[in-house]
Amino acid sequence: MSFLILIAFALLALAVALFFGPHFITYGPDGFRDLVRHGDARMICLFLVGAIILAILLPGQDPALISRV
Repeated sequence: MSFLILIAFALLALAVALFFGPHFITYGPDGFRDLVRHGDARMICLFLVGAIILAILLPGQDPALISRV
């Protein structure tokens, strides 16, 4: 299970790099202010932050979901 979590973190890091990387390389740190003003960029940022939070918090809940009958 931990291998799948590591793959999830790697894919999330790749998604962040592919979304923000070209914009950062092109416009530099000042370009992030313009990026934050766009509604679609804010939605993607919130989705990525939510996915990272879920990837961190949900693996600790696995033992509670398994019932030993």
